[in-house]
Amino acid sequence: MRVSPAVRIVRAAVFAVLCVLLAAGAHVLATGQAPLVWTQVTACVPIFAAGCLLGGRERSLVGIGGVTLTTQGGLHLVFHTAQPHHTAMAMHAMPGMKLTSSPS
Repeated sequence: MRVSPAVRIVRAAVFAVLCVLLAAGAHVLATGQAPLVWTQVTACVPIFAAGCLLGGRERSLVGIGGVTLTTQGGLHLVFHTAQPHHTAMAMHAMPGMKLTSSPS
């Protein structure tokens, strides 16, 4: 069953926005910092384009789940890469390391 271009655009826009918001929310829960707004907006563009390409016909739940999972993984990498890293955050991420001060 073919879908009109207007419906395809609406589906793609909803998919892109929901994926980015879900990933941003998970990023906040994991790191305590929200991704930058420009990063979120920029991330919507390729997801919207992919959604337009894939939204031409009905997909199975497995197909939708696979694309959503892949998108979430990609967004995690984008948000992590775009986030400024501080030494304290990097050291916090290494649970086996102990921070000690050197004797002066």
